[in-house]
Amino acid sequence: AWSAMLQGAVQMPRELGDTSPETVCSLYCQVIEAMEELARERELRSSLAEDVAIFQQKYDRLLAEQEVLYKDYFRQRESWLGEKKSLEERLKVQGDQLTDNQRKIEVQEDQTKQLQKLIAPQGVS
Repeated sequence: AWSAMLQGAVQMPRELGDTSPETVCSLYCQVIEAMEELARERELRSSLAEDVAIFQQKYDRLLAEQEVLYKDYFRQRESWLGEKKSLEERLKVQGDQLTDNQRKIEVQEDQTKQLQKLIAPQGVS
């Protein structure tokens, strides 16, 4: 049998040595179909490899964006924690001032009551 790929005659296997031309033709058709299927599979594999490369690029981009977002979050978080601490300190100071003012008011009310007691008997006489 003649092979176009090898550019020469190819001997048939011993098992097929005494076969008819129809059998050889059938085997040749099967080889051609197998080669075409192999070419389609190679093309499909190439296409899938391109798809994988595209998805890999998208994944890498998303991973980079995620990294940026996390870095931004942790940078902002430090700022937020500092602001929170500052506000808590201000709240504590204002709470202490409120407590002091309430004590002063209580002292002033007691002093006012004592003064009223002192003044009230003098006005009755």
